[in-house]
Amino acid sequence: MLLHPRLATLLEFTRGGLDTARRQKVASHLLACSRCSRKVLMVTSIREQLHGAVSLPPASGVQIRAHHPAGAELRRARRQRRLVGTPGRLAACVIGLLMILVAHSVLAPEATAGGSELRFSSERPNRGAQIRLDYRDAQRFAKHDSLRVRARYRSARGVNYNNGPVFTHAAYLVRSGTDRFAGTLQLPDSVVYATFSVEDLSGGVVDHNGHRLWELIVHEHDTPTFSGLEQRFLELHGRNWELMRETASRMVKIFPDHPAAWHYHKFMEGQLARGRGVDSLKRFHAENSRRLHRLLESRPGLSVEAVWGMSVYAADPAVAAHWRRRLVAEFPRHYRGAFQREDELVRQLEADPALLLSEMEGVWADIQADAGPHHAFWFKNGVVFARLAKDPAAFLRWTDRVVRYDDLQPHSVAYYLRGLGEWSELHKTGIDRLQGEMARLARRPDSERPLDRSVLEQRRNTLQAAAEMRDALADLLLAVGDSSGAMRERAHVADAIWRVSVFRSLGRLHLAAGDTRSAILQAARIAVDPSTSAALADTIRSQLDIAPADVRWTAALARARTEMVRRTLAEGEPVQLREGIAVLSTSGRRETLWGLLNDGPGVVAYWSPTCAPSRRQLPELAKLSAGLRQQGIPLIAVAKGNQEELQNFLVRERVELETVADPGDVAAGLRNFGTPTYYVLDGVGRIWFRGSALSDVPRQLYAVSHVDLLEQPD
Repeated sequence: MLLHPRLATLLEFTRGGLDTARRQKVASHLLACSRCSRKVLMVTSIREQLHGAVSLPPASGVQIRAHHPAGAELRRARRQRRLVGTPGRLAACVIGLLMILVAHSVLAPEATAGGSELRFSSERPNRGAQIRLDYRDAQRFAKHDSLRVRARYRSARGVNYNNGPVFTHAAYLVRSGTDRFAGTLQLPDSVVYATFSVEDLSGGVVDHNGHRLWELIVHEHDTPTFSGLEQRFLELHGRNWELMRETASRMVKIFPDHPAAWHYHKFMEGQLARGRGVDSLKRFHAENSRRLHRLLESRPGLSVEAVWGMSVYAADPAVAAHWRRRLVAEFPRHYRGAFQREDELVRQLEADPALLLSEMEGVWADIQADAGPHHAFWFKNGVVFARLAKDPAAFLRWTDRVVRYDDLQPHSVAYYLRGLGEWSELHKTGIDRLQGEMARLARRPDSERPLDRSVLEQRRNTLQAAAEMRDALADLLLAVGDSSGAMRERAHVADAIWRVSVFRSLGRLHLAAGDTRSAILQAARIAVDPSTSAALADTIRSQLDIAPADVRWTAALARARTEMVRRTLAEGEPVQLREGIAVLSTSGRRETLWGLLNDGPGVVAYWSPTCAPSRRQLPELAKLSAGLRQQGIPLIAVAKGNQEELQNFLVRERVELETVADPGDVAAGLRNFGTPTYYVLDGVGRIWFRGSALSDVPRQLYAVSHVDLLEQPD
């Protein structure tokens, strides 16, 4: 008969108690007993629910590195694994795994599941094709008998990015084997490009293929259509610069006489060109645009994309003007033609914004029936010129058009509606508009949930979006003299998003209301944030006329640190990093990523020398790396490519950033898609944050360094 440890023993084990012999005995039992393993998981989960806050000791300055007891246990287990035989190795693995669980991480499905694959019966479908789907996944959906496929369908008139209600249910999959599902997909006739993800029927677990998604490009005669490639290019905006560049190169190879393809190619290459390369590119494209002009000038029946492409690609100003005139004459109501009409009006009437707005209204009346997100620049230009004309009525009209027709993210809606605060006569209207948008956001449809986001992740995103709108609403409430309403809204914002500027404005409101205690709490939030210097923290404290040793201040600091760690960790989704991921050091020696992290918290920055956004962020990344190095915290910069070429590139760019080369392991191990991407890891090898903004990294590092304190009750 198998004797199970008592629950009290399991509880003590999860807390890190018991002597060495008893710990080894319990670990060996847990390896063989799923029943007790489930108890450990349940206990950890319950403790996480009960102990939502952490407790941090007061500190004079922000120190990120901390020694994680679970990490120490895991490091000991790793050393044991190298010294003992199989039984000891298994026990050490179990100890390490359970120490990870003790710190409240639940591995994401993609980390524990085997590889997955979505296959299409036709990889080169024609328009409107019916396609059989075969999906394989070893573990992620083991308990499900049916799944669903969601899609982002793009027509030839799609726009950049993936905002708005553009995601749809595409097909059901039913189990057809141990690890296989099958279904049928009907492509709508208008679709030229589509991306897909697979999820359970509740949207709780999503397979997004490592954020790559799966894709289909509509073909004609086994060749991808130009519009299909163009929509792939636009889809990748904000997701993967290098694939955008690859798509543009593919477009000019398949369609060497299509000027829009050359326009995209010129744009992508121009972002990377330096020195003599710029002049060389200019000469090539000038000659190529002359070739295309000679080829297409007298050709009848050109598409709007071809005419527009020549209007933006032509190097000769006179030739470009010729094609702009053709665009307006032949396609006056198409959004490209309409934008060109507006552009001509701007050229002529920029000095007279009032007359310009009047003429723009005439064009708007002509194309209004076809209005949509592809008119985005139109709407935004209207807002700009209404501001220049000092015309509040026009400002409201164009702002409403932006919000109504443009597929904006909620934070962008908040930005435009906040602009109504510039006009006293629009303050109450702005309040009504924002309250209406917040009500709409509360009913946010599933069609606005991106393919790589679960229902829970979308819910978190919606809460953050609502906070952005509340922040804009607070500004408008202040403008109409409702300080109590503004304080209420901004307090909601401060509880929803960690942002120093929000704490500062809320603190001012508390001070104005005579509430010094609440003002101190907001000041403490600012002071403990790693972005706040010690000098600024002292200034904020002294403005409140409170001494450094005042118990109110020290208590507020302790509370704020606790809150910052708790709230920051709540934003993370810890996933275990595989230990054997290989990199090539600057000396060409093969090392492991985990070894470079040195068993401690750190940052992995995955960038690319052929990615313009990566290049732009290199100086800021180098500055962050130097600051972390002073604290003994590693920032591992990783890039694909030859090590010598990487170092030569950094020298040319005058950036001091030691970079290791990725032989392929890192991209696969991190499931990286798109650069630059920043990862924040804790001291036991978990990736807590993926895709972090550089400005958030110090706060996230501080939080993961103190994750062990989650074990302490309030």
